[in-house]
Parts: sequence; C-alpha cells; structure tokens
Amino acid sequence: HFNGTPAFTGVQPWHQVEQIGFSPSFIYAASNKWTYVVGPQFEWSRETGANWSDALVYGLTFAATRTVSSTLTLGIGVGVFSRLKETTYFPALLINWRISDHWRLTNPFRAGPAGPGGLELVYTPDAKWEFGGGAAYRSFRFRLDNNGPFPDGIGQTNYIPVYGRVAYKFSPRFRLDFYAGALLDG
Repeated sequence: HFNGTPAFTGVQPWHQVEQIGFSPSFIYAASNKWTYVVGPQFEWSRETGANWSDALVYGLTFAATRTVSSTLTLGIGVGVFSRLKETTYFPALLINWRISDHWRLTNPFRAGPAGPGGLELVYTPDAKWEFGGGAAYRSFRFRLDNNGPFPDGIGQTNYIPVYGRVAYKFSPRFRLDFYAGALLDG
C-alpha cells in the first residue's frame, strides 16, 4: 500500500500492489562437494486495476555452491531479470556457515527479481529458541493502473529491510517466528 500524498506532486502514484509468482528450482548435485541450481522465475506484479497481461516480470537465477566442510557451504550466483521495460542483473553470494554450535551465518531470502538473498546472523541457544538479525537490498517494479494518475506507468520501490526475529520451535514440524524491522533508504 502507498498511503499519503507526496509533498511535491500532490498525487498519490499508486495505492495497492498485487504480486503472484511461480519459481521452480532445478538442483543438480555434481558430486558430494558441488551443487548447481537453476531457477527460472515468473512473477506478475501490478497495482490493483492494471492489466495482468502487462505485468509480467521474468528471469533466471543460476548458482554454484561448494561444500567446503561439514560446517561451511559457499557459493556464487547470478540473477538476470526482465522487469517491465528494464533488464537487471546482479551477483549473489551464497553462504551457509555454522560458525559454532550456537551461531550461523546464512542467506535469509531467496534471490529473485527483487535482488540477491542478503545476510542473516542467527543465534540458537537451545533446541527450542532461535534469534536472528539480517538485512538485504530489495527492488520491486510493478505495472500501474490504466486509470490512475500515471496510466500504464511503472512503479518502483527500493529499500533495505533490516530486521530482528525470534523463533520458538514447538515441535520439529511447527515453529512460530516473530519479526520486527524497518525499511531503510526507501
């Protein structure tokens, strides 16, 4: 949702944005050390009232990871996306590092049209509790409503979500996560 009227234009550029997507992943374990992932992604992103047929965002992520040890997996990837009259690409650092029995550094988000996966530091004091904090860069583009102040235009939001989270595991199959954070540089 975009609320409030901008000070300079006096016009609210958009109201509510809807997104729906499909992103299968194909994983190939070449050996017990190397894994390759290819992920085509398709997403429709639009303001309510815009045509779904004009709102397609699509692209591909490719990554190669190597298991360095039983506690460290590193990788590098790239994403290339057609985002409504704009082609973007980005590198992605992939990490899953169990620093100790209680600390882990990992990617909190999946790389996709909005950008790479970011980083999260996680502290697990016991089998039930988990505390984490992280950040990433995100950029979303979406088709604007045909009848709005910018007919057939493209909206874009860029920001850095910074968050903290607390998780409680009730059982191996059920856990509850609480997030608090802010969107910076938006």
